[in-house]
Amino acid sequence: MIRCPSWFDTESKKEWKRIIKLLDSENKNFTEKDLKALEGYCVSYADWKRCTEIIRDIGYKIGRAHV
Repeated sequence: MIRCPSWFDTESKKEWKRIIKLLDSENKNFTEKDLKALEGYCVSYADWKRCTEIIRDIGYKIGRAHV
């Protein structure tokens, strides 16, 4: 089994484990060639989730740039 990158944050690791479990349960052939795509997805998912939580907490702020 391909191991989760050690540099992942907690949310990225959780998503990695979730996807690997799904791939395994569906008997999908996941190989080294798929590694970077999965890494990118997990990091992007964690970033998206973090940003969504921040927006939910503080809301959107749209304004004019100060020049």
